[in-house]
Amino acid sequence: MSDRIVAERIVSERLVFLPVTAQLQQALLGGDLSAITPGPGWPHIDTHFGLEMSARSGGPAWPVERDGAIIGECGTTSPSGDGRIEVTYGLAEPVQGEGYGVEIVAALRDWLLRRPGITSVSGDADETTAEPAGSMTDPRELLAGYLDFYRDAILRKLDGMTDDELRTSRVPSGWTPLGLVNHLAGVERRWFQWGFAGIQIEHPWGTGGPGADWVPPADRTTDDVVGAYRDACARSRAIAAAAELGDEAAPGGRFGAAGPRPSLIWTLFHVLQEYARHAGHLDIVRELVDGVVGE
Repeated sequence: MSDRIVAERIVSERLVFLPVTAQLQQALLGGDLSAITPGPGWPHIDTHFGLEMSARSGGPAWPVERDGAIIGECGTTSPSGDGRIEVTYGLAEPVQGEGYGVEIVAALRDWLLRRPGITSVSGDADETTAEPAGSMTDPRELLAGYLDFYRDAILRKLDGMTDDELRTSRVPSGWTPLGLVNHLAGVERRWFQWGFAGIQIEHPWGTGGPGADWVPPADRTTDDVVGAYRDACARSRAIAAAAELGDEAAPGGRFGAAGPRPSLIWTLFHVLQEYARHAGHLDIVRELVDGVVGE
């Protein structure tokens, strides 16, 4: 596709998407927020990265406004040759877990599918992610497709379980289905944000150190935990989309400048195998809960 997609003002149920002009983009990248009203927690840790990625690709971008204040930002990857495009977004921490990520993807999907040449839009609002087709041969598409397939499988396994069932362990080690989702949100942050992108993250393992993220804080609702997980997955997709498979992780986060740093393709494979193991764990626990089996 050669035609550049130009952002327009979009309004959804709770949000207003403000189109980023070249002038506004440069101002925001320079730290000038005078043209907008930042909400609590925005700009957040990934805002600059997301805007920079959009500036490099020339793709459309939007600060996302709720009740007159900016709570996040969103944009798209560059369209593929056959018109496929992916929505990426980031949200300020105080509003994570409130369903805004799903609303962002749904609104942009609606808008993008009305643009000439766009044939398919992917993102967190997908109800079901299918296993990649057997004819697929591109390594990037295969890895991204299988990761999303397993991300979606984790959420499908939770569907239909009560809050009590989600918080009850059925294995000697004591983990719960909701704890597994909380842990996988940590996996996404540790390997993509802290690991590959080199972003500094406070308490990457949870406040109790390694293993602590298997137990979500008691004051977090199921929606909080699942919302944070969806947001972490969306940030991982944006980070992976902005790099080449052979690129090494940036120094300064999980990996130092002197030591070995894994490539993006290694990171994707590593996270994929962890998802496959944990999806199998959740399969067994769900069968023990109510007999539900299958993917």
